[in-house]
Amino acid sequence: MAALETGGGAKAALGPRKAEALNRLRTVRGHLDGVVRMLEEDAYCVDLMKQISAVQSSLERVNRLILRNHLETCFTEAVLGGRGPAAIEELLDAVKFSPALTGPGSRMGGAATGEGRRARSGRASGGRASGGGSSEGRRGGARRGSEGGA
Repeated sequence: MAALETGGGAKAALGPRKAEALNRLRTVRGHLDGVVRMLEEDAYCVDLMKQISAVQSSLERVNRLILRNHLETCFTEAVLGGRGPAAIEELLDAVKFSPALTGPGSRMGGAATGEGRRARSGRASGGRASGGGSSEGRRGGARRGSEGGA
């Protein structure tokens, strides 16, 4: 099983998805930097919570992208090579703490991430990520004003 844990080598083989995963993670890093600034500037708690949820949703999308790649490459190779039970055990161990992958609302559609379709369908995590920042500035000012007096 040790060979499976590293995918048979020391490197992850994301291939063409590597650039997409890196781009998404860099975007998340920038978003997280913005959330840190919001906290430093004493932003309204609900605004912070919404932005943190958006960051989590973005990380979950990257995780699904990597999971899909793993299923299509390393996992498939392990199963075809007769190492199915060990590959399944390794995968279950990897996703056990990821409710986005294993929770009741999780699903893997035809596309690895499918943000566009999920955001339009009103799925909770897609809605958070796409709607968290744009309207908060308009409503947040009034809340911050009332928060100061409380």
